[in-house]
Amino acid sequence: MWTATALLERVGGDAEIARELARLFVNECPRMLEAVRSGVASRSAQEIRRSAHLLKGSVSNFTETGAAAAALELEYIGRDGRLDDAPGALVYLERELEALLPQLQMFGASGGEHP
Repeated sequence: MWTATALLERVGGDAEIARELARLFVNECPRMLEAVRSGVASRSAQEIRRSAHLLKGSVSNFTETGAAAAALELEYIGRDGRLDDAPGALVYLERELEALLPQLQMFGASGGEHP
């Protein structure tokens, strides 16, 4: 679960930087998620690993559980070549991002208060 307080701590209390990070992630997440989907659809272990790793790195600015854990699982699936596990893990990642993105979008548009 993400909190504005934890994000603000990570950026030294700078609310504008925190809001900008949230806005950037909200804008870039669809492209990153599409790369993961592409890897799963093409059954490319390397693409799954690489794209999930990039997404995990970005979403880890906001949470170490939920979407970050789901992206990490997909990274491991790609690394280990467990391609049959990828579709289910992708569904879990999508669900976690669907819960997180609206919160980050509101935070990025706000004066820094947690929605």
